[in-house]
Amino acid sequence: MLSLSNPIIVSLLILLGLISVIYIFYRYILIPMQKEHLQEQQSLRLQQAELMAMFAQSDPDPVFRFEIDGSVQLSNTPGSELLKGASLMNMKIWEIIPETRAVNLAECIRNGTSLELHSQIGNRYFKFILCGIPKFEIGQIYGSDITALKKTEDQLKEALVKAEESEKLKSHFLAQMSHEIRTPLNAILGLTSIIHDELKDSLSPDLKRMFTSIDNSGRRLYRTIDLNLNMALVMTGGYKCSFQRMDIIPIINQLTMEFRHYAREKNLDFTFDESLGGSLIYADAYSFTTIMQNLLDNAIKYTRHGSVSVIAASAENSMVSVTVKDTGIGMSEEYMEKLFRPFTQEIMGYSRPYEGNGLGLALTKRLLELNKGDIRVRSTKGHGTEVTIFFPQYH
Repeated sequence: MLSLSNPIIVSLLILLGLISVIYIFYRYILIPMQKEHLQEQQSLRLQQAELMAMFAQSDPDPVFRFEIDGSVQLSNTPGSELLKGASLMNMKIWEIIPETRAVNLAECIRNGTSLELHSQIGNRYFKFILCGIPKFEIGQIYGSDITALKKTEDQLKEALVKAEESEKLKSHFLAQMSHEIRTPLNAILGLTSIIHDELKDSLSPDLKRMFTSIDNSGRRLYRTIDLNLNMALVMTGGYKCSFQRMDIIPIINQLTMEFRHYAREKNLDFTFDESLGGSLIYADAYSFTTIMQNLLDNAIKYTRHGSVSVIAASAENSMVSVTVKDTGIGMSEEYMEKLFRPFTQEIMGYSRPYEGNGLGLALTKRLLELNKGDIRVRSTKGHGTEVTIFFPQYH
């Protein structure tokens, strides 16, 4: 029978108790603590590995890591080269990239925001992407050297400025020369007409043909100069429309009277069909007159035989349409694609069978755009052309 008075028994019980306490401590306290410590170490190693994986040490462009207060932690080799030997200790990110001074870095990091910044460091230009990483309460900046791109952009801007200056100079030259030539040419045509009227009863057939040739050539020159002047004004934004309510019927009647003798010289039927319920439009009078002159001149010029007709009618969407239709030479589908380009004709060169400089329809298109109008062209090679213009109707 066991007795607690027996020292051996007591010693064994004490020893058993100590072993039990040691086992319980080891099994339920020490081992879990060791596991937790190992897990923390493993987690820390994973975080460090993740952080280092995020930090592109081998990136050929500069990369910086900074803390929430802007203190720089790390930079890769290209980033360190930008510091020119300066230490990262106690350095703020805005000392390297001044543009970050205007950024709320703490908010950017907490929200995981990404921003694009552009900065000049020395004689180099960089695009920086700033990324906030809330998980580690840090920010990283990835740089990209855009010096070559910036230089190319500057060269393109400089070339664009020179091109615009050249375009303005060309247009100014055209406008100036057109004005200087048009004024004396008006006097020449006027005086020639007076002389012709005074001598017409005594002129021989040869002299009459000469006067007709002088008049036709002078008007052709005048029209060429007028087209150049108008195109120069439109292209440089110098032409300002004066919008007003206007009745197009009297204008078309006047123009058909002016062009009728040209049609008669070519034995063409020339008609004006008015089918308008209302002939009032809201437009610039000079634009409308110039457009109609261009269309009538082209129709008669490119028609050898047959007819030229003008049809005015109401169109859909509160627009008024005027159609100039001819039975002339027509146009190919290939040329139709570049119909409104300045200085283009289907047949180019000095040996072309028709006069003109290819500005008429280009100017017509631009004047219609200024007047919120539109144009539609239908043509078949060898069978004629139908051009319809649209202007906003006045209500």
